[in-house]
Amino acid sequence: MPHAARGELVAVVPDRDTFFVADSVDLQTAESLALLAKQQLEAGERIITAQPFVLREGRWQVYEPPEAIRSIFSNVALQFRAHNWADFKSALEKDLANRGEDIFVASITIREEPGIEIHHSMAVWSKGVDTILPVVDRVYFYDDDANATRVAVWAHVARVISTVLRCFAISRWGRTHITPSRELRKLSRLQLLLRIQ
Repeated sequence: MPHAARGELVAVVPDRDTFFVADSVDLQTAESLALLAKQQLEAGERIITAQPFVLREGRWQVYEPPEAIRSIFSNVALQFRAHNWADFKSALEKDLANRGEDIFVASITIREEPGIEIHHSMAVWSKGVDTILPVVDRVYFYDDDANATRVAVWAHVARVISTVLRCFAISRWGRTHITPSRELRKLSRLQLLLRIQ
């Protein structure tokens, strides 16, 4: 940096070759770290993370951005998650194909809603389809190809299917051991479902 920081040093390491640093007192410059991380993501090589870090007591720690700039960091972090999952999804699909297993690997989609600064991640779970789900904010349930019937937050989906792994959940909805109507009714009774607008 060209001058001594007035606040703490905040940094992002979006890929293996890049290290961006800013002064925490200058919120505009600190916010630019998220935008720079997004640019590196779009360049798409050796991606690591959009997680910001702060230098405290001689070591780098996870940085919680102030509310004024939190949403942009959160949104860029979601884009990194989706990118990393897409790479994993591709490898997983090849592995499943080599083993002759017909299992759908869901994608992470980032959804933006008008008037809401913080975006959310979503995945689709279709009736009768064996599915590997990434951990997302919301799961959209489909009874057919056209219309989502319900949407539920991840924690509640995981609680109902009771098949949570550290990174993803594998289960069957509408096949052998889960009856969709029963499970959806259970979610409804717990008031865990949100209406799709």
